[in-house]
Order: sequence, then C-alpha cells, then structure tokens
Amino acid sequence: MLLIKVGDQKLSMLFGRFSLFVFFCIASSVYGDFEKFHKQFVPPIQQFQSKKDLKIQTELKKEWKGYKSIKTASLYSEMKLQKIPKREQYPVQNVGPLVFIQTDENRTRSLEYTTPELMFNGDTSVEFFGSKFYFSVNTIIKEARFYPYNQDGIASYFSVLAASDYQEILKEIKEIQKAYKLNDWGVYQLVNKLSSVIYKQEDEKELFQWFVFQKLGYDIKVALAGEHVYSIYAIKQKLYDAIKIRYQKKDYYFLSASAPSNTLVYVHNEIMKKDTRSFDFSLKELPLLQKNYKVKMIEFEEESKKYKISLKYNQNMIDFYKTYPQVEFSVFLNAPMEEVTYNSLVESLKDHINGMKTNKALNFLLHFVQKSFGYKRDIEQFHKEKIMFAEETLFYQYSDCEDRVVLYSYLVKKLFDIDVYALKYSNYMATALYIPLNGDGFMIGSKKYIVADPTYINANIGISMPMYKGKRPQEYIRLQK
Repeated sequence: MLLIKVGDQKLSMLFGRFSLFVFFCIASSVYGDFEKFHKQFVPPIQQFQSKKDLKIQTELKKEWKGYKSIKTASLYSEMKLQKIPKREQYPVQNVGPLVFIQTDENRTRSLEYTTPELMFNGDTSVEFFGSKFYFSVNTIIKEARFYPYNQDGIASYFSVLAASDYQEILKEIKEIQKAYKLNDWGVYQLVNKLSSVIYKQEDEKELFQWFVFQKLGYDIKVALAGEHVYSIYAIKQKLYDAIKIRYQKKDYYFLSASAPSNTLVYVHNEIMKKDTRSFDFSLKELPLLQKNYKVKMIEFEEESKKYKISLKYNQNMIDFYKTYPQVEFSVFLNAPMEEVTYNSLVESLKDHINGMKTNKALNFLLHFVQKSFGYKRDIEQFHKEKIMFAEETLFYQYSDCEDRVVLYSYLVKKLFDIDVYALKYSNYMATALYIPLNGDGFMIGSKKYIVADPTYINANIGISMPMYKGKRPQEYIRLQK
C-alpha cells in the first residue's frame, strides 16, 4: 500500500514547468487570470453549509493511500454447457391434491393504470424509464469543474458543490425514490442519469455522483487513478466480474464501465463513515415505473399437444432490468414479478393446470419452462454473463440454466408455496423441491429435496441431467419465505 500526498500528481510533473506556464496563460485568457478563476469556482470556507463539509474538505487535502484494484471472480468457475441434451418424455403420475388457481382480473386491470406523478419546477430534465423528471440544478453546480487533475481538483469541486444550493436536488431525489419505490440500484440509476445530463466529462459525472450519494448517507468514496476520478461503492451483496478495491477489510466496487483493473488507485482517508450505509441491490419490491405494456405469446408442446400462453409485460421494467449488474444470485431468485405480468401469465396457465393433481401440475410447469425458450449461453447472447429476472426470461427468446431456475422456482413458490432451493454447480444450475416424491435428490439439513431441472428438456421432477446425477452442488441457495 503506497501513500500519495496532495500535489504529487501536479501538472508540472506531467508537462514540465514551461508547459504549465503556457497552460496557465491560456487559462488566464479564458477566465481573466488564475486568481479570478479560483475565486469563481472555489468559494471561501465560511460558505460551507455544515461543519461536516469543512471536515471532509480537510480530509481530502491530507495524504491519500494507494490500493491495487482487482477483478472479482466470475459467477461460474467453468464454461457453461454449449448444448443441452434432450431426453425421451415419460408420462407423469397424476398424484396429489387437485389444483385450482385463482386470479383477480379486476385488480390486474386497476394496476395497469396506477403510476405516480410528480411535478417539479426545475429546468434540468431527466428521462427515467418512461418518466421525465425536472431537477433544480443551479448554475454553480452546472459550472463546477474537476481542475486541476489531482486531489486539489477534487477538493475544489467539493468546495463548489458544498457551498451551492444542492439541498433542493437531494429533496427531489428523495421524493422520487419514495413515490416510485426505488431501491438503491434505482436511486443509482437516477443519479447516474442526472449526472450525464449536467456534465459531459466523465470525471465530473463521477464527482457529482460521489457528492450526492455521500450527502444521501451512503458509504461511498472518491478514488483517483492517473488523472481520472471514480466513485467507489460499498455494496451489501457481492458483485461478479467487477472491479473493486479492499479498504479497511471492506470491498468497494467500481460501477463505471471504464473502471481501472489491476491498477494502483488512490483513496481519501475515512470520512464520516459512522453515519453511512452500504448500497443494497436487492429487490424486495419493484419500482413503480411508467406503464408501457406489451403482449407476448409463448408456445410450447407437451405430450403431442400445443399450448399457447399469453402474457403482458412492462417494457420499461425490462429496460430497468437490463441495467442490473452481476450481483449475487439470491437477488434475482428472491425478486418479485410485476403483478400485472404475473397475473396475465397465471391467467393463461390456470386454464391448462386447473383440475390437474399436484404432481402433474408441477411437471406441466417444469416442461413449460424447459420448452418455451431456446437455449443460448449469455456469452453468445449478450457477450457477457447476465443473470435474468423472472420477467426477463419470459421476455427474451433465449435463456440459459440460471435464468430458468429463477423463473421456475418463483412460479413454484408463488403458486404452490413449496420450499425451493437453487442448486449451483461449477457451470450449471437446477432446482430442488421439498415434495413427497421419489427420485434424484439431496439431503439439505434433515429434509430430502427432489431435483427439478428446468433446463433438461423433457425431464420430469426427480430426474437429474446425467452429468450431474449424484454430484453434490457447490452451493444451495434457498428462496426466502
């Protein structure tokens, strides 16, 4: 771990004294003189709105420590299967209690038109997944600059914003967060989009995000790598295939697409950590995004009979899901499905399932997930690993093993209230259900869970894919109650 003092990355070290003189001459021609420039963008300390700001300003000017940025592990330690085998279909025993699923069509229709509306008087508009918000961003904030390109520049930018009327922006963000039920990832997206509207330079976007999030009470730091600035985030969950540093026994992640890997990154001293909280990317409830419903027809064949399943989905929700990082699998596994989408799907499914006995219904649902979507690895479809939420699996033409696990386990839990585990292997995922049937399974605690593989085509409950038969999973991930 190295130390860097304020001024160690001065422009004179990069360009030489002559170049620095020429640079200041140019700056003087633009702003009059450097002193005028400094006064314009760096307000006196007494203009700070709080003692905390003064303390932060002081800490920013102290020596910074250097940490090596590293790439986190991938979700899987081996490449996923390129092709999925298909087995011969065998009849399913029609055993168990009869199934009768009910939905509330009136509630579904009412939800389609329930979207919050907020009216702000600001002049800075931000497009947010179908909605448009207007923020009150004053001229001082808009003209704040990262200069010079070192720690002094970070401290100067902070001084400008700390002396500005930033409270109105914080108030508007909090109102949107509450009205639209945004989780921390939703708030990140909101602030990220706002920063992109205010600034063209990536460094200033990152600084704005750092300033706003630390004012909102999040555990966030500003980092310097070379001449570029990055916000780094303390996150409750693990991120896969991401860049992070380890700071005081805690991981801080880069969310920027240009995050520096395997590089020495300088970070300021601890600032007001006691009052902060880590970002939580779990989705306990979905954001109330603007409604943009579309209809999709899904077709599959079961026991020589063709079935059609109709569903409604909110395109704005799909667009929101697309932005999600590779956070740990439990986030996707336990996220709810939008009620309109869920009800429209179940409305179609129940016409085929009602009147079946439980074992038959569970297998019908399993075969629906196996056969309704083409199999394609994420690396081929998205050029990166991507875990899908349940609605995304319904939306996309292709999916792979963990996406189908998310969809199937959600439907089983919601429709049948059965205890479900996801089974994670080095390159594959399946599910296991706590049901009184014979077949392949695992003892988890004192209970035996029966394998249900939503990717192995035509496999009934209790049948494992041959290469995983009897093989102990690396991890068991339980759906929350």
